[in-house]
Amino acid sequence: MGLIDRATKTIKDLLEKVLTHYDTANWPKYIKDVIYNYNHTPHKGINNKEPATLNTQEDFMILKNNINE
Repeated sequence: MGLIDRATKTIKDLLEKVLTHYDTANWPKYIKDVIYNYNHTPHKGINNKEPATLNTQEDFMILKNNINE
């Protein structure tokens, strides 16, 4: 569950930065872009790969092993 909590916190922090930058509280307008950017940014926990590019069994085994560490 910690991995999900971390991802949620990261997305929340990114969204807060966007909302502050645009001086708005209209988060539904920006949430898709924030999640897209999150999924297309390399993550250290998955060997500097972008989550959106994980598509092989090997990729998912790397993710599973990193979760279990």
